[in-house]
Amino acid sequence: MKRINGLYLLGAVAALAMVSCGGRIGGGGYDTPTPAGTAVSMATFKGLMYGTATPGRQMSIKLHGSDSQGNPYTGTYTVVSDGPTTFESQYVTKSRTLVTLQKGSDNPVTVSSSRYYLFSDNTLYKSVSSLGVTSVPTTQSVIPDIIHVGDVHNFLSITNSDGSITTTTWIMEPEYHGNTKFILSAAIKSGDVVTSTEENTYYLDPSGNPYRMKVSLTINGVTINMSGFTIL
Repeated sequence: MKRINGLYLLGAVAALAMVSCGGRIGGGGYDTPTPAGTAVSMATFKGLMYGTATPGRQMSIKLHGSDSQGNPYTGTYTVVSDGPTTFESQYVTKSRTLVTLQKGSDNPVTVSSSRYYLFSDNTLYKSVSSLGVTSVPTTQSVIPDIIHVGDVHNFLSITNSDGSITTTTWIMEPEYHGNTKFILSAAIKSGDVVTSTEENTYYLDPSGNPYRMKVSLTINGVTINMSGFTIL
């Protein structure tokens, strides 16, 4: 199967493609939604994703869910901050994502991805997956330190070494009782054809700490939904 590389699930797209081929609760219902314009600190999220947090700090999530054909899925998703390093003569910060997924009783699939950000401005320099796919940005913006509920922005356009292109946007949506949802939406195209879409929802508490994650991925006509609570 053609190898593809997601961005912020960072390997889960590829892992799910391979598999498919072979806490704090924020409330809900009629609870009070977080007001539009509420400021949300992205410090914890950025520290992990950009590799600027203390080296070794990580966020782990146990995922479970099913696909649109009724097949169960389980797995784990971990982001690790590795801190400053040198890569291809560039002074960068590094973060890694480790994803293990299992469809029913099939053998689990593990995929890792390393991301390298320029130390000077936190822009993505390159991403390298354990499947051998490298990804280089063509356009990008850095996630702000503070995002307000209702903000939406184009995030990244990335060219992958397998010939595909990944474009990503983000939006901050309200949850309840001061909690929020930071949503990253990506589309992967081969030529003019969208081969997969991915939406990752990070639930943030009032301090901006991730406490839950939901993943929705559509590939080869099958949609997979998974979720889990985080351990920081």
